[in-house]
Amino acid sequence: MPASAQSRFDRDTHVTQSAPGVYDANVDRGWWVARGPNGGFIAALFVRAMEQAAADPARQLRSLTIHYVRPPAEGPARIETRVERVGRSLTTLSARLLQGDSLQALALAAFSKPREAASFHHAVMPEVAPPEATPPRTDPKVPIHERYEQRSAIGPRLFEGARGREAATGGWIRLAEGARPLDAALLVAFADAWPPAVFASSELPMAVGGVPTVD
Repeated sequence: MPASAQSRFDRDTHVTQSAPGVYDANVDRGWWVARGPNGGFIAALFVRAMEQAAADPARQLRSLTIHYVRPPAEGPARIETRVERVGRSLTTLSARLLQGDSLQALALAAFSKPREAASFHHAVMPEVAPPEATPPRTDPKVPIHERYEQRSAIGPRLFEGARGREAATGGWIRLAEGARPLDAALLVAFADAWPPAVFASSELPMAVGGVPTVD
C-alpha cells in the first residue's frame, strides 16, 4: 500500500528492521497524553515489531503484556525482539523498547494459529445508543484526542463528576480519519485510548496530573 493511501496511524506505527530482531520506530508527539505518549500507541509499535519478528502471518496475536518503565521521549526509538519459543501452534516473543541505552518498556506476547474447534462467543453487546445518536466527547484537549473520534455512550460525562458518583464510562471509538479495518495494532491502541473511569467521578481531583499506564 503506498504511503499516501495509509492512515496516519499506519504511518506513525510503522517500524523498519535495522538488524536481525531489531526494529527502528519513531515516537510521534501526535499521540501524546500528559507527560508522554499514550500507552496504546507504544503497544501498537510493539505489535508491529513483534508481528515481523514472529514471521508467520498464520499466527495472530493472542496475548500481550507490557510494563511501562518510564515515559518515552519524542523521537527515534528501537525495539529489540527475541523469539523465546516456537511450538507447533504457539510462538512466544519478548521485546524491549529503548531510546539510546535507556529502557522505556518491556513486552511479552503470544502468537498462535486459530483453533476453530474451540470457537464460541458468549459476550453480549450492552444496550447503548448508536454512534450517530451520541455526542462527541469534549474533554480537556491533549494531542491524542485529535487522533480519535470518541462518543460517550455509558456513564456520566467525564471530568464533570460529582463526589461519590459511580466511576463508569464507555462508548464508541474510531480513528479520526474515519473507518479502517481493525487489526491487532489498532486493537491494542484502542484498549488504552479511552480515559479511565475514575474521571467520571470527582474523587480524583484534576490536579492529580493524569493516570499514567503502568501495565
